Amino acid sequence: MLATTMAQPFFPPVTNFPINKKKNLGFCKLLFETPSGFAIFTFDMRYLHKDIEDTWTYFVGNYWHLLFLKMHAFRRFEDKSDAINLSTRRVGPRMISLICKYCLPGELIIVGSLEYKLILQENMRRACSYNDIVREIMWGMQNLMPLLIPQEQSVFTKADRLPICKGLDMLLSRHGIDNVKQEWINEDILQLALKVYHVDLRENEHSKFLRRSLGLDKHLKAISGFDAKDWDLVKLATVLKTMVDPDDTRLPIAKAFEMFSREEAKLIELDAPKYEDLLDRDTISEIYDDIVAFREYVDKVLLKLRHLLKKAEAAVETEDVLEKAATNGVDSMKQVDHTCLAVDLEVRNQQCNITGDVEILPPSNSADADGVEILPPSKKV
Repeated sequence: MLATTMAQPFFPPVTNFPINKKKNLGFCKLLFETPSGFAIFTFDMRYLHKDIEDTWTYFVGNYWHLLFLKMHAFRRFEDKSDAINLSTRRVGPRMISLICKYCLPGELIIVGSLEYKLILQENMRRACSYNDIVREIMWGMQNLMPLLIPQEQSVFTKADRLPICKGLDMLLSRHGIDNVKQEWINEDILQLALKVYHVDLRENEHSKFLRRSLGLDKHLKAISGFDAKDWDLVKLATVLKTMVDPDDTRLPIAKAFEMFSREEAKLIELDAPKYEDLLDRDTISEIYDDIVAFREYVDKVLLKLRHLLKKAEAAVETEDVLEKAATNGVDSMKQVDHTCLAVDLEVRNQQCNITGDVEILPPSNSADADGVEILPPSKKV
């Protein structure tokens, strides 16, 4: 009797698959690996083209993902190498059936690693994508996994968790918070980081309006010889506010002029009349008040954010010590001193000791930064 072997299914080259544009326009499939299996989602391809600094924000909270994600199926595997085997570089029959059932011929599949991309392309002739943006998306999927896939009861190990995403890391670094590890991140920290992100958006809109729409960098250079390209937004707004309304600055005038040299301060005062036709008092005052209010607000948010990160770091270190003690057979309760540390943090010459939950409210003269509609000032010069 002749021995028989099961033949591998034949997949034609991907270029031979017709794309059904009516059904496939603007959407692709997302193959997401969980601790115990794989899930297939439909994904709005517009979010593959978002800026890498913004992508993480779409995966914070309970609602935004409803705009671009829809789960089709979740399949458990006792051994995930039966799904995609990295050693043999083969795709298992249950994974093949899952992909064939939910992915249209010629439809793009975004996957969580370069290895998966290559293996699926080699075995199934499927168009797959993996890049920096996809990695950010997969980080977001891990963050929302309990909400997206309630059937998944397992949790990611530290080894399986992706490192902190680039967009979030860039935001924190921009505000002087570096070397943050993914295991410190939790929902409270993400919500505070999101508030900082929205304030940054608001400030960027003001900066564009002042520097591009009004061309103030050019005017300050031509009239007063100021090179304002690298000026902080608060410094720029303070100069303009001082020129149009020196008696009504929210910052004490002495503190405002700490930003400038004595020569700059004198020149601002002398040249102020030269800007009367360029600057509208009400518009500049409105922008100045908004910038100062949001800068004060974000300082408070960053203060609490640093505190929560320190607290999370301490919790992770304690967990590591307990785990190590348990592994070594030591009574961890005797070896580890459980103490609650209050963290003193400093923001701009202000020191604050945080020991409990503090609610941080947005500026009283504006909406919460999470819901701010980003628009340039309605008044024009």
